[in-house]
This record gives sequence, structure tokens and C-alpha cells, in this order.
Amino acid sequence: LVPRHVLGGPGYQAPSDTLAIAAVGIGGMGRNYLEGCKAERIVALCDLDHDFSAKVFDAYPAARRYRDYRQMFDKEERNFDALIIAVPDHMHAVLLMSGIQMKKHIYCAKPIAHSIGEVRRVRQALLANRNLVTKASIQDSRTSYARSTTEILNSGVLGPIREIHAW
Repeated sequence: LVPRHVLGGPGYQAPSDTLAIAAVGIGGMGRNYLEGCKAERIVALCDLDHDFSAKVFDAYPAARRYRDYRQMFDKEERNFDALIIAVPDHMHAVLLMSGIQMKKHIYCAKPIAHSIGEVRRVRQALLANRNLVTKASIQDSRTSYARSTTEILNSGVLGPIREIHAW
């Protein structure tokens, strides 16, 4: 009945309040998503290219390493609470459905799917599992990249802008 801050001091996060996280696709955007979870326990990491992802693997030495997400899910399903999905787009819905089936909370890079049919299947699975917390990433004006771009455009250093191509 003693508040946790008394036992652990200010800013202390009790183990019971810490998520165990697994991530698939950690070399690119997955690295950034994991950065936002440093206060949590990163228990399993998966990426096909271990050379490209070496720095991320090294940043989380306690996390078990995998190349195949299916093997990670088979071995780690009971060991994590939440899943970060940052693989190429065509795999998002596949991994989302696996995560939902395992009853995991999910953070997924956008887009969550490549077809209306995939979106409908994901939505239906989530409606059947309303207790799961899911979030899709967005890139918006709060990112440092967007703020820097806005600053450059507003400064006039590039001169008048006649055309913009966005990909």
C-alpha cells in the first residue's frame, strides 16, 4: 500500500508498469520507434538484415535476435505485451493480423494495409479484440524534419517556390 515513488524515488517506473516489447523491422524507421520506448523492456528484435540493423541490436543487448518474424512469434509470444511493426509496407497487414491473433498491443508504420480487403480484415479483427491498443504511425508537422523544412521554405533562402513534388 506504499506508493511506488516512495520505494523507488522520483521518476521510478515499477516493473509492473513496464511493457515488454518486440519489434519487427528495426533497421530503418523501427530504430526511431524503439527510441521512443527506451523506458520499456525491449525483449525481442527481428530484422532480415542483421548487418544493417547491427547498431540497433547492440543498443538492446538483452533482446533476443531473430531474422524470421515467424520464429520470433513462435518462441516469444508469451514474453512480450506489445509489438512494433516497421517492415516494408506490403507486410504490414500480415504482421498486424498475427499480432492481433496473439492479443498483442500494436504500433504499426503506415500504411496499415495495401487493399480495402486487408483494411476490412484488420478492422474486423480489431473490433473482435476491443481491449487491444493499436496505433498507426503518422508523419506530421511536429517532426524535426517537417519543422526544418518549414523553416527553410519560410526563410526565403530558396527563393520563390514554383513547384513541389512530394513522394
